[in-house]
Amino acid sequence: MRVVMVRHGETDWNLHRKYLGHTDVPLNQKGYFETAEICENLLSDLAPLNGNILIASSDLQRCLYLAKRVQERLHVKTDIIVNKSFREIDFGDWEGLTFDEIQDKYPKQAALFLKQPNQLLFNGENLEQFSDRIVNGIQNIYNDVKDIHNINTLLIITHGGVIRVLKSLIHKGTPSDYWQYSANHGEVFCFEYPYVS
Repeated sequence: MRVVMVRHGETDWNLHRKYLGHTDVPLNQKGYFETAEICENLLSDLAPLNGNILIASSDLQRCLYLAKRVQERLHVKTDIIVNKSFREIDFGDWEGLTFDEIQDKYPKQAALFLKQPNQLLFNGENLEQFSDRIVNGIQNIYNDVKDIHNINTLLIITHGGVIRVLKSLIHKGTPSDYWQYSANHGEVFCFEYPYVS
């Protein structure tokens, strides 16, 4: 199965470089504009598949808005699979703060985070938990649809961290390698699933 992951458009928290995980922040004006662009790009890339697409999305509004627009634009008849597995990492106490604010408020945690990014100590998820959640979400959907022959593409509307984790795993890295990768707003990342990890 082909998996196409797309990152949502910009929010004000993204603009101000605040850690944005499970907090349900809406798109800003630029994010709505980016949504229209993303839909047009996906239309040209995915329209030839003739409705053999299944759409899944994080349950947060910045992703759901895009998922609904893509569903309309591509004329996908199946319901969107809304799945918390595709949420951004839970930043816990760091949600809504910039890294400078984190360093001021939680200096020991910030220093540890820079040295050992998988040992997060701020009442959120660590990278292993985050990675496991994402992979389990994809595997569960795959198990549900692998025998449905007319579904050949899973389109997942998600967050930057989710895409970065998948890039690191597919390139034979570990979840903590995800800092080496980027995922811009509206970025599309494709891979075949199952993949060899």
